[in-house]
Amino acid sequence: MAEKATSAEDVMRGVAGGVLLGVPLLYTQETWLHGRSLSPVIILVALVGTFAINVALSY
Repeated sequence: MAEKATSAEDVMRGVAGGVLLGVPLLYTQETWLHGRSLSPVIILVALVGTFAINVALSY
């Protein structure tokens, strides 16, 4: 399998896109209410699952 070269510029574009999309959600009351209604185990499972999907899609 050929290795993909990533540049710092590509990584920063991804980070900037994530920040632009994710930060406004932190300021909505609905997000905080949904977060409080979930158990910590479910949140941890969602976090690990999302991380695994991101790792799988990056290769």
